[in-house]
Amino acid sequence: MALITGPIATESAPPGLIASAIGLVVGAGEVFGGGVAPSIAGFVGQHYGIQNILWMPLIGVTLGIFVCAFLKETAPSKIGAPSPSMAHS
Repeated sequence: MALITGPIATESAPPGLIASAIGLVVGAGEVFGGGVAPSIAGFVGQHYGIQNILWMPLIGVTLGIFVCAFLKETAPSKIGAPSPSMAHS
C-alpha cells in the first residue's frame, strides 16, 4: 500500500504542487501510523486482549484494498488523453 502513495499523489496534483501533495500524504501516514494507530492498538490490547491487536493491520489493509478498487485512472498515457504539457504546445 505504501508504494502507491507516491504515484497517486503525483498524478492527482498539478505540476507545481506534486512535492506538497506527496508530503501531505506521507505526513498523514506518519501521524496516523506513529501516533494514532499505537494508541488504538493499546486500547484494543487492554480491553480485548493482546491477541486481537493483529486484527488492526488486517482491517487496515482490507480498507486500503477497498479504497484502491474505486480509484480512477488519470494518467494521460493510460486514458488516451493528451498530457497537460503537450496540450499547450
